[in-house]
Amino acid sequence: MAEDKLVSKVLGSDQVLTPSEISNAIFRIALVGGYKKREVEIYLDSVADTIESLITENHSLKEDLEKHRKMETSLRAALFSTQKLSENVLDAAKREAAALIGEAKVQAERVLLEAERERANAPGDGERDPSE
Repeated sequence: MAEDKLVSKVLGSDQVLTPSEISNAIFRIALVGGYKKREVEIYLDSVADTIESLITENHSLKEDLEKHRKMETSLRAALFSTQKLSENVLDAAKREAAALIGEAKVQAERVLLEAERERANAPGDGERDPSE
């Protein structure tokens, strides 16, 4: 059975029974009250098939886990980059907003000064004509 080599890798021991060992197990025959040899062989084959299937599934799940861990690492890196980018965009937007506010204040001061000059230069010393 090809899966025998995986058993020690998956389960981490050289002392573990492999599906082949289970299928090829030999039991002494009792003269009285022993089990039927064919039933034991069928059962052991079933157990070996089940173990082989579990080993294959375990191996597949470990591969999937490794893929997901790599994906998680990539996603974390992407998230970190995105957070940094959003922080940079936010900082740039704040700087631009501060600059626009500063420009607006300067422009408002100019408009006020211009209005004061026009009022000062207007006929009537800045007093309004009641007929207006």
